[in-house]
Amino acid sequence: MHYDSEDFGDGYSNDYQRSVAWQLIERPLKDERWFAASLHRAGMYVVMCNAVRYCTVTSAVLGQDIRVVGGYPTLAEAQSYVDLHADNECDGDFSYYLFSPPADVPQAPQPAAPDEDELPF
Repeated sequence: MHYDSEDFGDGYSNDYQRSVAWQLIERPLKDERWFAASLHRAGMYVVMCNAVRYCTVTSAVLGQDIRVVGGYPTLAEAQSYVDLHADNECDGDFSYYLFSPPADVPQAPQPAAPDEDELPF
């Protein structure tokens, strides 16, 4: 009997499945979108990076790490970081994104408080 067909009691049918699962357990995928949202609400220009992760044993794609590279107070600083690093990543496994802070939402005009003469009672 081949060792792949043995039941090790962990639910995997072969060593490739097992190695992919263990790599995801040992180092889970990063997802920092919550942090980007908080920087974005604070009025920062946010630079994010999506990076493809591969299994070191099988070369299978494990998923994407979604990371915040930084929050910058000006568009020029954020754009300079993206321009500097986007050209260096030529293998296609990295993608940089720049998010501008939200525009100020116009507030509806508030009615003035009525005077004592305007009250009906």
